[in-house]
Amino acid sequence: KDMKDKVRETPVKQSDAVTSLELAKGALQDQLAKAESELQKPEGVLANLRELQKQVQELIKKEEKLKEETAAVEQKPQELKAKAPEQGEIRDSTQDVQQKAANDAPNAAAALNEAASQMEKAQKELAKSKNPPEAEQAAIEALKKAEHELAEKITKLEKDEQQLAPLEKLLEKVEVVIKDQQAVRLDTAKNAIAAFTKPSAGAISGSAAAP
Repeated sequence: KDMKDKVRETPVKQSDAVTSLELAKGALQDQLAKAESELQKPEGVLANLRELQKQVQELIKKEEKLKEETAAVEQKPQELKAKAPEQGEIRDSTQDVQQKAANDAPNAAAALNEAASQMEKAQKELAKSKNPPEAEQAAIEALKKAEHELAEKITKLEKDEQQLAPLEKLLEKVEVVIKDQQAVRLDTAKNAIAAFTKPSAGAISGSAAAP
């Protein structure tokens, strides 16, 4: 074949390979995007839920401690009344966590709302110098329910992440192969052009022999 034809045809096979890989990459990207959409796992949700779980666990400890302290001073009206502001602070913190959980964990948020409601009842009773063990216990149970809901949500998202990982790794591998194929195609094209433009030995000899 004429060298010009060879240059035009080079590198057809490499080009076809890259095109196929690009199509595979696009299909993988679509599959990954669809999976992420179905899982509804925006960036940062898992980290947010883990942080909320820690905060709820801390609230449980605080409310349990307050319940023990109010029981210890049940016969001391003034000391009971002095505990009302502390219960109010725990309630405020609970409402803050509730707002943060509303979008990512609505079931946990509902439980936190119940906990805050029970804490408000307890605070009013304490302000009257009365011990409110029932309301305090109800608040603790609601907090534990919220913690359970968060734990279940975290477990589900962690499993979802594990399902996405193989797709992400495969996509990375395809991208590497595409890059390598593009480099090979470029080198092949350069070599073909160099061979076409390089004068042949016969041409050089004939040129030298001419008068």
